[in-house]
Amino acid sequence: MRKIFFVIITLMTFNSKAQTKGDTIFQHVEIESQILGGPIVWKLFLQANLNVDGVRDSLPRNVVRKGLKETAVVTFTVCTDGSICDIGIENEVNPIIKNEVLRVMKLSPKWEPGYQSGVAVKSRKKQSITFVINNN
Repeated sequence: MRKIFFVIITLMTFNSKAQTKGDTIFQHVEIESQILGGPIVWKLFLQANLNVDGVRDSLPRNVVRKGLKETAVVTFTVCTDGSICDIGIENEVNPIIKNEVLRVMKLSPKWEPGYQSGVAVKSRKKQSITFVINNN
């Protein structure tokens, strides 16, 4: 029996809300925030930094034997300086997966902020990361 473990990364599902320094919240920004270097850089960053072996090894043996498919839906804010903050997991997932996703998100490289009327604004993002263990 061969164990297969992999991570599926759903690249950048946008939650298009942006906030200026005041309390105004935009439903859509004119220019979306994005990782410097584009989506391929983001995918490579996640693949290089998610410790999939560590997650698998930390899970209870019965979970690994049965197989597992869990998606962590991560939300975060891209600030005007390109850093990310307000990182959270939107749904219930295994705590081991949750901790790993939060750990990696805190390592994120800089982003290009979103823009509204030519001004950099904070913008919210949503990212799905799916962990899959198959016993084939």
